[in-house]
Amino acid sequence: CASQEKIVHAGKYLHVFFSAASGKESSARQLPEPGHRGMLHYSRRRRDYVEAIDAAYRRASAALLGLFMRKSPEGLDLPGRLRSMRSFFFLAKGDWFGQLIDTATLELEQPAAEVPLARLEGLLDLAVRGSSAASDPYREDISCGMHSFRIEDACSRMCRGQALPAENDDDDAGSSKGSVAGGFSEIGGSSVGRGTSMGGTAMASANLSHAGENSGVRCFTLKYRTAWPLSIVFSRELLLKYQVIFRHLLYCRYVERKLVEVWADHQYTKELGLDTSLSPSYSLRQRMLHFCRDYIYYATIEVLEPQSHSFLDSLGQVETIDEVLMNHERFLNTCLQELLLTEREGLYRHLSKVLSTCLTFAYNLHRFNHNFGDVGEDGKLRQIHNRAEGRMERVRQSTQTYLALLSQRHYSKMISKFKDIFESQLQGFLRQIQQESTTRYDHFLSNLATRLDYNDYYSSVLESAGTASPPESDVTR
Repeated sequence: CASQEKIVHAGKYLHVFFSAASGKESSARQLPEPGHRGMLHYSRRRRDYVEAIDAAYRRASAALLGLFMRKSPEGLDLPGRLRSMRSFFFLAKGDWFGQLIDTATLELEQPAAEVPLARLEGLLDLAVRGSSAASDPYREDISCGMHSFRIEDACSRMCRGQALPAENDDDDAGSSKGSVAGGFSEIGGSSVGRGTSMGGTAMASANLSHAGENSGVRCFTLKYRTAWPLSIVFSRELLLKYQVIFRHLLYCRYVERKLVEVWADHQYTKELGLDTSLSPSYSLRQRMLHFCRDYIYYATIEVLEPQSHSFLDSLGQVETIDEVLMNHERFLNTCLQELLLTEREGLYRHLSKVLSTCLTFAYNLHRFNHNFGDVGEDGKLRQIHNRAEGRMERVRQSTQTYLALLSQRHYSKMISKFKDIFESQLQGFLRQIQQESTTRYDHFLSNLATRLDYNDYYSSVLESAGTASPPESDVTR
């Protein structure tokens, strides 16, 4: 019955309270006052016992909840730890993340089994200490590691209600290297290579290995150390959900960074006077960058931030630690759902295809620019002492080099192929969003569609195309 459950829960609450408060100050070890109720006496009226049990249950629940909510050193400071989790796993304070990516790109682009975790730990510590997160009182509890499973596998299991993939690197970050190497035996090839086959065009297969499923950037994750009794709130299953969200944001930020590198390369071509010839690549790069940044804005500003604030505000209305656990799990499930990671596997597949195409485009454009950008710097150019003459000679030779590149058929064919693939995948993604939002009436899907197609350009293309399906077969096979 309900009274028996309350007796059991009150005993559990008191056990956790006294075991956790043993190292705290004496005021933190005291239970709240029992009120005006006197001693419990024998009675034939069931109501007297029910009232006494309810009072004891509320007293034990209030004691444990107060211990979790009070700031350190009197309490465990659960709200402060949740804000710390938001700063790191949800990139609420993104300056540390930018510094980490700037310094650790070479390490993260290696195969996950070869990533030097000790060096990554040092770079992560330097990035945190040199950012606004340095004032976070719980920054020492953050470390890094590598997962041996794909985001898609974890999301698929969460959709089916199955247990999340096992993690072999919980205890020692340094031991992750061996576990990751063994875990990849079950993982297929690179999704970039499968999802964006270019046929006869010149694709840089060697460079694409950086974006494969077994690369460090696809497996890197943060880890959070928690001690008893905080492990009740930050259970292994909930921490894995935080890590899945972080890995997804990391990949999106990485794709954006690679497109920004292409933008930087394009800035060096502005002085060549080839804007008309290079405009197709300029336009496609900007549209891809627009897509990545709009999705990242949607994920961080329109999903994670408001959901985090709502969850933290709800902690002021809870009465038991069980309600905290339920609200915590509901909060993470809502974030995963609105980020398209769960409940909508089709939408996440579409999103992954678009991101993979953007990353493949960035790798190939970056390769072309670096292969042809420095050709004109020969010995004759180095002998020119006049800066103006040297610059004019460099511009002339670079212009000739790029004209020779643009005259090649495979370059224009590659840009055209990327454009067709990106548009077909993005249109398929938007079409799927429209169908889902119409059938399930989810407002967040409408918000995402509005952000990705703010001027109705792709919607007009979809309407003109009617019900014709995009040529996905040429993209995914």
